Amino acid sequence: MTETKGAPNRGGIPRARSVERQERLRERAQAAPKRAARRFVQLPQQINPMVLAVAAAVVIILGVTIAQPLRNYFEQRAELAELDAKIAQQEQERDRLTAELNRYQNDDYVREQARTRLGLIEPGESAFRIISPNISATAPESTPGADETTPERSAWYQQLWDSISIPDEAALGDPSVDQHHLPTVEEPAAPAAPAQ
Repeated sequence: MTETKGAPNRGGIPRARSVERQERLRERAQAAPKRAARRFVQLPQQINPMVLAVAAAVVIILGVTIAQPLRNYFEQRAELAELDAKIAQQEQERDRLTAELNRYQNDDYVREQARTRLGLIEPGESAFRIISPNISATAPESTPGADETTPERSAWYQQLWDSISIPDEAALGDPSVDQHHLPTVEEPAAPAAPAQ
């Protein structure tokens, strides 16, 4: 029996070249991963210093060129966040001012503000204001949470009666004391007669 290149002879008929080629391709395909793995695992024994220097230079250049745009990007993001917060705050202020403006469109609210802020009254009303020199704005009774060790005060009706029945000593002793405590305008002095 004669054998052809790498294949046994079957009944004396030589094998077709296409079949032999397919078998070789199959063997190469099965051996390809082993060859690739050997090439991949085997590193060059010695690295050229020039290649190493060029690779380092490329990495440094890329780092420098990317660093500035990245820094600008993060700064702009922070600036946008600040501006968004400022816009939200201004929108809240705008809404508050719009609501206040809408309240002033109501006549009842305007009348109430005129009464409380300016002390104005409607035509036909009488205004009364009780002013006592014994009441001070910093009295402990007027501040909530003030010291509780102050002596007991008499009832309100007793205080009211005492305020109108007991005269003020300063007003009794000095007739020049203004009883009403209202501001007055000084009268201008009469012009002096010319001397002859």
